[in-house]
Amino acid sequence: MCSFRKIRDEALRGFKKGNVVFTNSFEHHGLDYEFKYHKAKLKKFASNYPSLVRYLKRFESGCPSEMFEGGERCSQLKLNVNVKKSIGRNQACKLAEIALKAVKNNRQKHKVIEEFMLINDIATVACEIPIWLWEKNMDIGVSGHIDILQIRQGRIYILDFKPNAAQENEQKAVSQLYLYALGLSFRTGIPLRMFRCAWFDEKIYYEFDPAKVKTETKKL
Repeated sequence: MCSFRKIRDEALRGFKKGNVVFTNSFEHHGLDYEFKYHKAKLKKFASNYPSLVRYLKRFESGCPSEMFEGGERCSQLKLNVNVKKSIGRNQACKLAEIALKAVKNNRQKHKVIEEFMLINDIATVACEIPIWLWEKNMDIGVSGHIDILQIRQGRIYILDFKPNAAQENEQKAVSQLYLYALGLSFRTGIPLRMFRCAWFDEKIYYEFDPAKVKTETKKL
């Protein structure tokens, strides 16, 4: 289950103990976010995405709060979307199920799952990644924080843990993740077709291709 264990010794070679995960805390919209990225996994798996590496490392020196003061939060925008999604239960669900055993209250869920996947999952490279952009085609400014970022099968995966994922408003979930992908594509210059988006809980996983999303804007 904890797939990073298979390559742990090799991947951590050259890194000092206790210096593998970089952490920086930000406050945006009055809420605290703990940005983290895994140095060893980023080095090993992100060589094809140098602009993504640069984007993540820029937050070592902080993240301006003014970037999040204007526009809308990605989670507060709902787009009329038409997209095909796949449904299943994968490694993310199984890891979430394990991590949730250590959760004492609902407020801990995101933090515990993110940290558990960052340390133990081979594909997870970062969590709570700030993102913002002005989308000129929709004439909106948006900002937010990506829960989990993975690199697998040659693509970049943007994951959002949502308790009771099956009951989630699909339009809202797709809107939020699509805007995250749009923002990260813009910030890194990586084509949108190289991204995949998903929301999940311990029971089910929904995934879609953001490059195939058709949108119209509607504020919640």
